[in-house]
Amino acid sequence: TELPVAVYKPRQLQAPVLMYIHGGGFMTGSITESDSELRWFADNGWLVISVGYRLWTKDQPTWNLAPADIECAALWVENNAGKYGGDINRLAVLGDSAGGNLAINYSYSMARQKRAHACGGEVTLPKAVVVQYPAVDPLAIYDDGFPIKEFEPEMLVEGYLGGSPYQHPLRVEAVSSYSYITENAPPTLIIEPDKDGLVPTKSVYQFVDEAKLKGVNIQLVKIPFANHVYNQIAKNSIGSQGRLTITANFLKRNGLAQ
Repeated sequence: TELPVAVYKPRQLQAPVLMYIHGGGFMTGSITESDSELRWFADNGWLVISVGYRLWTKDQPTWNLAPADIECAALWVENNAGKYGGDINRLAVLGDSAGGNLAINYSYSMARQKRAHACGGEVTLPKAVVVQYPAVDPLAIYDDGFPIKEFEPEMLVEGYLGGSPYQHPLRVEAVSSYSYITENAPPTLIIEPDKDGLVPTKSVYQFVDEAKLKGVNIQLVKIPFANHVYNQIAKNSIGSQGRLTITANFLKRNGLAQ
């Protein structure tokens, strides 16, 4: 399966690499939906590669396909980042919403154990993970997410899993970010709006607490008075600008900046 990538090149060579995974409820979204933010990171010294993955349809759930696509995308980034001026040894994985789920699950699972890669080959372990409003707990989204017309939480979870989570507990376990927490996980920054209705804010807070208990170096930043995709709805808001500088400072503290 061929999948798209968007490359945002920095001005300098040997730049740290950001692999970005878009959101959209595993149903929609695109590699350029956060174009202005990704360009900002490139302009400030990072090579950004935004990667696509298969989205679910009424005929095909992608609970097992999307994660495999991210593994293959990571291998592409591994083999091609140097061509665009990137230093793959300084790699961070970023993601929003559904992409936040995929970013955490990929990075944490790679750190957890040596295992067969979906596309074969060796990949560099991410040195950090940065996610916004990540869909870490599909059951919490299914039960407590606030419905938005044509973007209902129950519909999104059922589409991704291929049915009700209560009918597919093993699939829930496979996509839940809780399943991948270990003390070997890379340093993690989670940016969470404190009024998130689609991905219930409380569910993200609980995930952070559990990760801390298991020894993960994880930081939570709360964006006040903000809802899901706050940065896309109000691109030049204080929250949106804060997301950029907070992320940049976190990456710098973890040796992932020029």
